[in-house]
This record gives sequence, C-alpha cells and structure tokens, in this order.
Amino acid sequence: MKLTDEQKHQNRVDRALGTLKKYQISTARQKVLGKFQKMIRAEAAVKHMHLAPPGHRYEGQYLVPCCTSGQWLPWGGENLVDAGHFVSRQHTAICFDERNCHPQAKAENNHPDQLPVAARYREYMVMFHGQDVIDELEVAKTTVRQWTHYELAELAVEYEDRFNAAAKKLA
Repeated sequence: MKLTDEQKHQNRVDRALGTLKKYQISTARQKVLGKFQKMIRAEAAVKHMHLAPPGHRYEGQYLVPCCTSGQWLPWGGENLVDAGHFVSRQHTAICFDERNCHPQAKAENNHPDQLPVAARYREYMVMFHGQDVIDELEVAKTTVRQWTHYELAELAVEYEDRFNAAAKKLA
C-alpha cells in the first residue's frame, strides 16, 4: 500500500521526534534552531540571488547582505555568516519568529550588544519590518513559551523542507 503525502510527512515528524526525545527540551530547541538558522540563510540567498553585485559569488555560493553592515557574504559560509536574532534567541516565545532573524556577519553577531551593531540592526528592522514589529517582538520576549518535543519535531521537518526547497533553487 502506497503512503499518502500526509503519512510520509507524519513518518518524518515521528523520526525527528525520536531523535529529539533523546535530548532535554533546551538542547532539542538548540538543535532545531540550527535548522531554522540554516533555512533563514538559504531563503535569504534565494531572495537576493538576483540582487547581489554582478559576478559576486564566493566559492560558487550566492551572497546575502548582512543586516547590520550591508556586507555581502556567502550564505552557506558558516564561518562568515550567521542568522542573527534582533531580540535574543534565549527568549523562547520568539526564537523561531522569522521577523526576528536575518543573515548577519559572524563578527557582528558575536557582539550584538555593542552600540553600533545594535543601532544598525534596529535601523534595519525599522526599514524592513517597521516599528510595530519591533514593538511586538519586545512585548513577546516577555512571554515564556514551553516547547514540546513534538512541536520541535514538526518545526524541524518544516525547516528541513524549506531549506531543501531553497537549496534546490540555489543549485
């Protein structure tokens, strides 16, 4: 009997759940955050693949602009680019909010509280999302979100699918 797409999807969620249940929730969340951040960088590369400066590719990779410096960096160059959070990812209610996460130079993401970096990230947020979104994120960060292993498994599968779709466009 052939499985439906829904059954295949559920099987993938179940496999992800089996893997994530080996960890405490905080560690499982960190593992899914890695998938989320990789997806953010790949989708940004797709979005900007026709906007990058002509002829600018790094070792065959498309470039993404850093949200704080404007520097164009290779989307998959994890030694050069992160997916930085405007409001710290330690706030569980918004750690997976896509409005809160953007490609950012690793050097700038490692020092997010330094005044020039924080000010430039705020300017970026106002320009691309507006003050209303900043206000929503600031309020939401005070909410405590208790993730379950199952919810994280569903997110892991979604982020893998979205990453694979973006990577296919970048190939």
